[in-house]
Amino acid sequence: MVHAQSYGEKLVQATIDNLKPAYCKNHLAKIINIVENCYVNADKDDNHNLINQSIAEDMAVVGSIQKKQNQFLNFS
Repeated sequence: MVHAQSYGEKLVQATIDNLKPAYCKNHLAKIINIVENCYVNADKDDNHNLINQSIAEDMAVVGSIQKKQNQFLNFS
């Protein structure tokens, strides 16, 4: 039996799928844009509180990438 995905699950999965290429290229501006769009779409959904945890985790990853990028630029 196939599990029907909720709106939140679909939104998070689509965001993750979109983030993969941006993460691989370390394209910070694109990563931030993708995650911000996820927030906008989540706010359109009445049940968006259910996916805030996943979005927060994505933002933590974006923050860590930015920190590493800044460390690299400061040591170059």
